[in-house]
Amino acid sequence: MFGLPLKYLKKVEENNLKMPSFVLRLTENHLAMRNIILLITFLTSNLIVSQTISEIEKANTLYKENNWQASAIAYKSLTLKNPTNGPYYYKLATSLRKQNDYEASINAYFQSLKVGYNEGRCIKFIAINYALINNQDKALDWIKRGLSTPKSLYFKDLETNKSFDNLRQLDAFVSLYPSRIPDANRVERWETDITFLNNAFKAIHYDLNRNISQVNWEQNIASLKENISTLSDDEIITKLMQLISLIGDGHTFVRPPLQGDLKFHFYPIQLYQFEEGIYVTAVNKAYKEIVGSQLTHIDGISINKVIDIFKTALSVDNLMGYKENIYLSMLSEVLNNLGITKNKTSADFTFRKSDDTSVTLNIKALDFNPAIWNSTLVNNKELPLYRSNPLKHFWYKHIKEKNTIYLQLNINYSMPDKDIEEFYNEVFNYMETEQVENLILDIRNCPGGNSFNNKPLLEHILKNNFINKKGKFYTIIGRKTFSAAMNLATDLDQRTNTIFIGEPTGSSPNFVGETNFVELPYSKINISISNAYWQRSVSWDNRKWIAPDIYIPPTFYSYKNNEDSVLDFILNDLSAD
Repeated sequence: MFGLPLKYLKKVEENNLKMPSFVLRLTENHLAMRNIILLITFLTSNLIVSQTISEIEKANTLYKENNWQASAIAYKSLTLKNPTNGPYYYKLATSLRKQNDYEASINAYFQSLKVGYNEGRCIKFIAINYALINNQDKALDWIKRGLSTPKSLYFKDLETNKSFDNLRQLDAFVSLYPSRIPDANRVERWETDITFLNNAFKAIHYDLNRNISQVNWEQNIASLKENISTLSDDEIITKLMQLISLIGDGHTFVRPPLQGDLKFHFYPIQLYQFEEGIYVTAVNKAYKEIVGSQLTHIDGISINKVIDIFKTALSVDNLMGYKENIYLSMLSEVLNNLGITKNKTSADFTFRKSDDTSVTLNIKALDFNPAIWNSTLVNNKELPLYRSNPLKHFWYKHIKEKNTIYLQLNINYSMPDKDIEEFYNEVFNYMETEQVENLILDIRNCPGGNSFNNKPLLEHILKNNFINKKGKFYTIIGRKTFSAAMNLATDLDQRTNTIFIGEPTGSSPNFVGETNFVELPYSKINISISNAYWQRSVSWDNRKWIAPDIYIPPTFYSYKNNEDSVLDFILNDLSAD
């Protein structure tokens, strides 16, 4: 409306035509008006941005300083100007809650929920706020929702959080977390624990009936309750292990009690399943003669049959999980309850020694203590890199003759003296300075940690175009690659050009998994109940694991000789390139 089409003006200009005066005036008016509009837009937009940034910084500073009254005013203003931002609503809600303005706080948490921000924490504090204003029905509704939401309320909160004190006598609250009766008899205590466990699984687990039907689950629960009086405590715990293993989720498991009146005992034999069989890698010094021997029988039952039976009590994501958790097969009470051994205190173990002779020893079960495995294989050769720093969460070494960085991640957490992101910055800065051409990432011994720590490592790899090429970047994986390390493996599989080498991972690209412990009220048995689903790949990716591009399973031959056939293969491959 302010002028002529640009294509007409361009034609006039190109042909050096003289425009009529009225056209010239329209054109001049158009240009002037356009310049005015652009100037106003530029000035006001810059003013708005700087003002908003200033307000955000001020609000965040007030929040960090716990100046709740002022921060509430600041975040209220921000939510009016930007009603799409969840963090503003969440911090407004928290600022109001800190001033005991619970109803206003609830409304702000609702707004944060509407845009999907910090769902778990919002639900938790909505439940608490309703409890504090004595709206019991809504408090109970939100407590139930919180228990089934990741990173929200935990059953331990129901026991310890004083905000719920006015709910504790309600039947609906007791049904969620029962009060302990001092004079309850043994059957009553176990009935309460099993009922609580049943309710907890229904409330918390992400997909309880994925592999076991609800009917089957309830039948097992009912059977367990009916037989309490005829079962010993350790038999009940073993049956719980068997029931929970049916869910098929490696993050959902019974933690065997190792202390207290219900403690389980271990045969002091450390086992590992190699390609050649199951071998003793460490043992109590009383039986040092059998370290390095192959276990063949327990109380006359072949070890293969023992493992097949013991699998019924193990919670795993896939078949590799059974190999990783073979150490649990030395729980003496479980071995006996599964009908493998004749008693719970000792058993006859048969071994094939290195000279191919067999020996049978009667071995006694001991209280659990890492010190019970105090005799190991002796070899004067230096340990391979993957076994050289087991207590370090992460570390690296420059293999200069191959111009390669070997980076091992054992636990995906920061260390007390080293932040994991700072560590990755250090590694990749070193690689840039020294012009390192190859990267070997070893996560074969990493059972997990924090998946959010994967981001800085992934960013460094993606930025490094030289490293992120086939033949330049190797990732060593194995049965212990699990949880957060599994997510890292899937991220690398989806987004990089790494070559996987070793054996399959201990979990799948998409999995149900979150270590989330619940304590049974009377027995104090800890049970992890997964309440989260991790999807790092497409929804139809149903792989049971990430398989290696190059399969090199661990062998006892390499182990006893302090060799690493996986790393040797990579270094030889780099030389060939």
